[in-house]
Amino acid sequence: MVHRKAILCLALAVSACLPPASPARADAQAPPAGAPADEGGKPQAARGSGSGQPAGSDVPAYLWNKYHRIGYRELMAGHYTEAEQMFKQELEISLALGEKDPRQATSLDDLGTLYQTRGDNTDALVYFKRALDLRERTLGPQHKDVGTSLDKLGGAYLSQGRFDEAVPLLERALKVKEAALGGDSPELAGTLINLAFGYQGQGKDAAAEPLYKQLVAMDKHSPTPSLRVAGALESYARYLWQNKRGPEAEPLLERVVAVKEQLLGAETPMVATSLNNLAELYRSDGKLDQAKPLYQRALAIWDRMKDPPKQELAGGLSNLGLLYKAQGDYAEAKRLLVNALAIDQRAVGPYSLETGSDMSNLGSVHEALGEHGEALEMYKQALPILKQKLGENDPAVSELLTHLAAVEAKTGKTADAEQDLKKAIEIIEHNSSADAGDVVPLLNALADLYKLEGKPDLAAPLLKKAAEINSKQASR
Repeated sequence: MVHRKAILCLALAVSACLPPASPARADAQAPPAGAPADEGGKPQAARGSGSGQPAGSDVPAYLWNKYHRIGYRELMAGHYTEAEQMFKQELEISLALGEKDPRQATSLDDLGTLYQTRGDNTDALVYFKRALDLRERTLGPQHKDVGTSLDKLGGAYLSQGRFDEAVPLLERALKVKEAALGGDSPELAGTLINLAFGYQGQGKDAAAEPLYKQLVAMDKHSPTPSLRVAGALESYARYLWQNKRGPEAEPLLERVVAVKEQLLGAETPMVATSLNNLAELYRSDGKLDQAKPLYQRALAIWDRMKDPPKQELAGGLSNLGLLYKAQGDYAEAKRLLVNALAIDQRAVGPYSLETGSDMSNLGSVHEALGEHGEALEMYKQALPILKQKLGENDPAVSELLTHLAAVEAKTGKTADAEQDLKKAIEIIEHNSSADAGDVVPLLNALADLYKLEGKPDLAAPLLKKAAEINSKQASR
């Protein structure tokens, strides 16, 4: 069945998902940026009415700083509507300060970052392009802040799967930032991870891995933990995981969770995402007892948010549901998967890959419960979605056809089961080889079906082929 990996922020523009710096607490009485200092170097409150508010020309700077800090506090808490209100007020003030004031580009970036984090990628592109254009005109093409803008814009293209547009921007960003900051600066982390992800999207895995290894070394030698580097490590873990190198990925994800808990707090949305990722890795390694409490922690964090990320919440529910299924608790698995399906149908539509995956997963629970009618309904609705979104020959389609055939056979629909098993076998042989070991159970299932139909002459060659494959596998 289809598990959902909620690695969103890390692979889709790390730098766009994080604030430019850890913002201080947004306190109404905090002195504005640039407030005068006393002889000991400590900032003084601005002089004015005695209310703690600045006077005269300091007011716009004070308000900009206030909205910027509150906006990031709300963003990091997952309160996207409140963050948007703050950032729009921040931008309005910055427009009055003039385009040469760096806060105007920062305000554009802040809105781009919000929309990127929320998944509104088209709006994110608009604001990141405006920020890049402004910085190139006012600072020159080689300024480090231009590198930051290139990185954010490239990340927005990545999130839309537009790798060929993203990679040149990110390569330029890396050159600009290396020249300005040095090759070992932690501020390169976001660019390195985005470029690595872009290379992967272009099918250039060999170009991506050296960038990831540079990030691991950066983390080991850094005296203090960095969110940007943690995000990069998380994406490298995903790369290792996808390439069946789970044991190498596990310590990276454990490190990521520890860093995020230390720097962000244990109950924040970004921690929830990483907990879900680590739980998925544990589950794939068969460590169900270690995975379960992490899934539950992630879901508890998302449940407490005013505006939770719907796809991540649904993915967490789905993954935990499949874990309960693996443990034999089908009733709890069914409850969680029904909720996941309902959320995805509303959030991303009835024909999305997420919805199709939910239907397939829920069908497997109905099948385990002996609810064959409901299982058939889910499988048949899921099949055309997975075919469309993943391709006719994707392994997930083969797996779904195998489950569908099993239920069809149990309900007397043997002709349909035969056709679905044949197609599942064809997909496996298309993706690997005719003597691949994973085709043996399907050959045996089709042979059993032929016996049930009274066609032993058709079953015999299938059983012979399965035995030959097993013999070849044993001799290797």
